[in-house]
Amino acid sequence: MVKTNMPSQGRISLMNQQQENRHILHLLFANKLYRGGNVELADGTTSVQTTE
Repeated sequence: MVKTNMPSQGRISLMNQQQENRHILHLLFANKLYRGGNVELADGTTSVQTTE
């Protein structure tokens, strides 16, 4: 389980690379723009300095 204090727009992706014997954690924070249907755009990215 991953627990964080990121803002609600934050997204986390945790991947396991067994061949390399490692885990990779991606943290993304971006405000989304909805363009209808299934289209979502990231409206730039913002640096989050105090994420735990």
